Amino acid sequence: MAFEGGSFPGYIASAGHSSDRRRGVFEVWLMRTGLQWNTLGILASADENMDCLVVDDVKGPSLISAWNASHPDALSVRPGDRIALVNDVMGAEAMLLEIRDQRPGAFLRLVVEPG
Repeated sequence: MAFEGGSFPGYIASAGHSSDRRRGVFEVWLMRTGLQWNTLGILASADENMDCLVVDDVKGPSLISAWNASHPDALSVRPGDRIALVNDVMGAEAMLLEIRDQRPGAFLRLVVEPG
C-alpha cells in the first residue's frame, strides 16, 4: 500500500529537538491552503504491522517540501521517518484515509518518529 500525497504552503511549526544529531519525535502541522493545498509531497507505505506509515520519498513542490525548507533539519521529514499519527488517527490504512479526506483550509497534524 503506497500513498503519494500533496502539499500546502500554509504550515505551523511545532516543538521538537533542535539538534540534528539527536532527532526526537516531532509534530508537523500543515494547513491545506495555497496552490499546493492538495499535495502532501510524500510517498509512504505501511510498515510490517500496519501501525505506521514509512516515508519512502519526499517530493516537491509540496506542503512537506515547504515545511522542510522553513524548519531546521531536526524537524524535517525525511525518507525512513515513520508517521505514527495523522490528526490523532492511528493505523496505516486509517491514516491514509484521513490524509485523503482533507479539504482546503483544513489542518493536518502528523506525528513523526525519525527513521
